[in-house]
Amino acid sequence: MMNSSIIILVNTNSPFKEGDVLKKFLVLLMVGMLLGAFLLVGCGTDEPVEADDEEEEEVDEEPASEPMSFIAGSASAGGANYLLMSGWAEIINANTDHNITVEATGGPAANVELIGTGSADIGVITMSVGLPAFEDSGWAEGQGYTNFRSLFGAHESYLDGITLKEFAEADGVETIADIPDDWTISIGPAGGTPSIAVPPILEYFGVNPDTVNLGMGDSTDAIGDRQIHGAMFLGGAPRPAYVELDASHGAAQIGLTEEQVEELVEALPMFYAGYLTADTYAYLDEDAYTLKDRNGYVIREDVPRDVVYELVSVTIENLETWKEVHDAIGFLEVGDVLLDGVAIPLHPGAVDAFEDAGITVPDHLIPPEM
Repeated sequence: MMNSSIIILVNTNSPFKEGDVLKKFLVLLMVGMLLGAFLLVGCGTDEPVEADDEEEEEVDEEPASEPMSFIAGSASAGGANYLLMSGWAEIINANTDHNITVEATGGPAANVELIGTGSADIGVITMSVGLPAFEDSGWAEGQGYTNFRSLFGAHESYLDGITLKEFAEADGVETIADIPDDWTISIGPAGGTPSIAVPPILEYFGVNPDTVNLGMGDSTDAIGDRQIHGAMFLGGAPRPAYVELDASHGAAQIGLTEEQVEELVEALPMFYAGYLTADTYAYLDEDAYTLKDRNGYVIREDVPRDVVYELVSVTIENLETWKEVHDAIGFLEVGDVLLDGVAIPLHPGAVDAFEDAGITVPDHLIPPEM
């Protein structure tokens, strides 16, 4: 500390008279005040003044990301996936500074590949297709298509098998586990969700029918012409082609028991359980317990966290508007239903958005980086 001093000289021989006491007092008072001011200034130069705690704190926040443009993969033009993705993109484009361009694609598997190769940023997938890719297993093993995270769940698909009633009765086929090895089953077009999702189910039960890749209408036509024995698809229900086949030839379901469903959900976690109600098809005598496959939207894992937060928050805020696009998502509500059946971990920005909306995120959807 710098030493400060002041010398006050007092003349003891000063000719003050007794009447001058008041003047002497005032002089001494002024000298004292000057001394005090000098000492305060001296102390002020010795020690720095500490800043207020609030002023000293610096806010450590990353700057907001710039607006981004995204390519989003849907499915064939005019289908439910394309319409839903287009409607969602319109909501995002209208309510944020980001821009999403929707492209018609070959569907979930193609979207995983497009994101994996950098040709798309966002895509609609099914969990039966997406989870093996995320885990670098099954159909996508060794391809490296693991660079994506979930945004939220969309519509649901049901495992739905059909055969002719005469075939089922002749060979005693009620469930997938009963399918004879000499049967031929259509599992949808090559590269489509059923062609990827159905083989692991057949393998689980140890059944080995021949499989062919036909579209929905071609499949039921081939069954009606007795060229093949049955078909197994994942998608929405009821299927008009199934209804027509039953009306013209008499159909039967290739289904699953409740025990089989629970076993499959445990063994193949890309699926979860649900019911086809008895009024779905005339040939169902009761509600049919079956596998469900959740459709979901995914995004590149390297998209900034705050951008993803904005995309998901705007989706939650405008959910009712999005539901007007197609009946397939009419069941969606703000809450756990947005995450039911989602098997691929969320993007951290999506976790933030759900938690801020008061929605609990299950542990299995917390990404490894969190």
